[in-house]
Amino acid sequence: PLTGTFLNLVTSDSIEDLTVITAGAGAEYGRAQGGFAQIIQKQGSNDFEGVFGMLYSSAALDGNGATNIPNNLIPDFYLYQPSLQVSGPIVKDKAFYFVALDYQNGNSTKQTDPSRVEQRVVDYFASIGSPGENGSIERTNDARVFLGKIDWQLNSKHLATIRYNYTWAEQK
Repeated sequence: PLTGTFLNLVTSDSIEDLTVITAGAGAEYGRAQGGFAQIIQKQGSNDFEGVFGMLYSSAALDGNGATNIPNNLIPDFYLYQPSLQVSGPIVKDKAFYFVALDYQNGNSTKQTDPSRVEQRVVDYFASIGSPGENGSIERTNDARVFLGKIDWQLNSKHLATIRYNYTWAEQK
């Protein structure tokens, strides 16, 4: 599954083809500098199809055998990301619908070692009204992405598409 910033652009289940060009783009891309991604989104067909997926990760499932971090300092986290895709015909061989939804909810606790900040610095900030400088840091990583699409095959050379895309993300 796609996570993080990329999730906020398109739903992961809506991608038919993804091409990433990092340098040396051809003339068909104009005067593009640097890298970019080209995304081709899926469309409906004459067959009804549905896909449900779930990504889940947490500190409880993450092994710490490869690290030298004491158990009481391992950051607590969880991330779950369910996704749904549904597509099918509206009019056989002519009109099709495609709907995809990704939802992401994540939370993590970082900087759990209270000794990471020198005590003199902690004491100074406490004296000016900011206690807890060596406290844990809570982070969220939440996002919602929705794509609704209707394709109408006008003739063998022309396709009309109506598309609605919604994205929302919040990281604290």
